[in-house]
Amino acid sequence: MSTDWSSGPVEGRVNDLKALKRGMFGRARLPLLRKRILLIAASRRPQTVTSSGN
Repeated sequence: MSTDWSSGPVEGRVNDLKALKRGMFGRARLPLLRKRILLIAASRRPQTVTSSGN
């Protein structure tokens, strides 16, 4: 069975989050972990191109 849909991008995000959690285990509490997760998510957000509307 094959489809046009791929879970690759989602699996990549999950892998990044798991790696971050493993790296911070025993070092930080939830507030710092939450901040780092949000920073990573913001930095890996796809860039959108906007038109100037001329």
